Amino acid sequence: MADCRDFHLIIISALDLKDVRHFGEMKDYAKVLISRNSEGLEWYTTVDKHGQTNPNWYTPVHCLIPEDAVQQEGQRDKLKLVIKYFGEVNIFLKELFEEQEEEEKEEY
Repeated sequence: MADCRDFHLIIISALDLKDVRHFGEMKDYAKVLISRNSEGLEWYTTVDKHGQTNPNWYTPVHCLIPEDAVQQEGQRDKLKLVIKYFGEVNIFLKELFEEQEEEEKEEY
């Protein structure tokens, strides 16, 4: 089995989202996608029916990411966080893990 990195992420909440209600309540959820080219893994939070413009999810995500997805230059392996109606954030896995390694070095 190839080397892998243990990846943990918790989607906690969003604050001050634009109120896009036209009828009824806002029913916000977030999606996390870890993709490699056209394939990927997806996780969804539960729908928050009460938070309106300040939804709370507290959804843990855990997976193993192959080491080559983190180390290879030019790879398009990325983490995408999407909040329904509001947009998305894309982070390349290599950059995400490099930042973590820099923070760990600073602690010592």
